[in-house]
Amino acid sequence: MKPIGPQVPHRFDDGGGVTPDGATVIVADGQDRLVVPDDFDLLHGDFSRDGGNLIVVAPDGARLTVADYFDAESPPDLVMANGATLSADLVTRLAGPMAPGQYAQLATDAGGAE
Repeated sequence: MKPIGPQVPHRFDDGGGVTPDGATVIVADGQDRLVVPDDFDLLHGDFSRDGGNLIVVAPDGARLTVADYFDAESPPDLVMANGATLSADLVTRLAGPMAPGQYAQLATDAGGAE
């Protein structure tokens, strides 16, 4: 997998890279769109959140982390090499809620309505 974006192999403390386990890390740094690696199967990936990061796992097990994706004021669209684009809104929906399994509870009237 060819890394995209600001990257240094085996280091990602400075904004991107390839982790020792082979995951590609790119940073959502205020761009409108991010191009994912050429051979990453974004359209069939499993999307999830890890704090402010977007995690996408392709069917072949390849892993892409977009650091700070959900921390961005306007998260970027994700674009594949062939031009296929997943909008930030769709990516956010695919990744699921910030707090899965938690629901808001309807408040009851403290005055004892009859």
